[in-house]
Amino acid sequence: MDILTPAEPSSRGCQLSLIFKHPVSAIYKRLQEESVIVDVRKPYAMRVAPAPLYNNFSDCWEFVDTLRKVVLEAGAD
Repeated sequence: MDILTPAEPSSRGCQLSLIFKHPVSAIYKRLQEESVIVDVRKPYAMRVAPAPLYNNFSDCWEFVDTLRKVVLEAGAD
């Protein structure tokens, strides 16, 4: 998995775009089962938007932990 979002803070918003080497369908399905909401751009991209008005540090930490678990289960990176 790679991060598509620009590293430069002035060139990005709060959206984090991730790209996978394998289709994201299985990862998306598993995230839904874990009650995680993301936006998928098939076949390889996923967008996550941790908005400060709605998400705190703990929410972001839980997302990353869940995503890591789901990606490892799927055998996708």
